Amino acid sequence: MTEAQLKLKHVYLNNHIFYGLKKTPDIENSSMVSFGEADFSIVLQRVQAKSLGIYGIEATLNDEYFDVKTYEQFNSYPKDKKWFTAAFTSFKELNLDLRYSASYYVSGNLF
Repeated sequence: MTEAQLKLKHVYLNNHIFYGLKKTPDIENSSMVSFGEADFSIVLQRVQAKSLGIYGIEATLNDEYFDVKTYEQFNSYPKDKKWFTAAFTSFKELNLDLRYSASYYVSGNLF
């Protein structure tokens, strides 16, 4: 993906998925943002509603890497909501104050 396409993807996500939510920019990667549990749940609902996908979900605890789950670990594909729902649920069941970021599949014809 070209730099211009990455910028368009970022604009699309901000306008159609992240709007109205409290997001925190990633210090190491300016194109990544993280969310608390409640807002990330909304992100996943919007991703599903727009027929987008999730390649991976990264969880952080106290601003430090905690764990990552990817669609490959679930023998699935990015647009399958079952994998990212199961991954998010497994993180939530830990009852930790995690923050969540993701890498998103967005079809090029959307931006």
